[in-house]
Amino acid sequence: MEISKNQKRHLRDLAGIAYERDLSRCLYAVKNNFDKWENNEITVWDMNDKIHEFHNTIARDLYKSYVDIYDPLLAVAFGIRQGVLDISEVNINCKPMVEDILAVFNK
Repeated sequence: MEISKNQKRHLRDLAGIAYERDLSRCLYAVKNNFDKWENNEITVWDMNDKIHEFHNTIARDLYKSYVDIYDPLLAVAFGIRQGVLDISEVNINCKPMVEDILAVFNK
């Protein structure tokens, strides 16, 4: 399947948007832990563990899913599956490619 430069650019832009939204969604959990720490509901050591857990697992997994795969088409499909992108955000020239990848994911 040949992807034009314009399609690649659009998919890279969408992948970046998805990555940012997904990372933001996950950071809310970290923020909630900071709130718990500030309210003395968890210790500083618990907070430290939460930060390391986020950095060593969630943040790295997201990076691998959106950046390290070097395929913006897969990254966009992943973002849709994660619920941080909607298929309506994909332009008409790229939508059939994304739908084909989503069909494989849905099997």
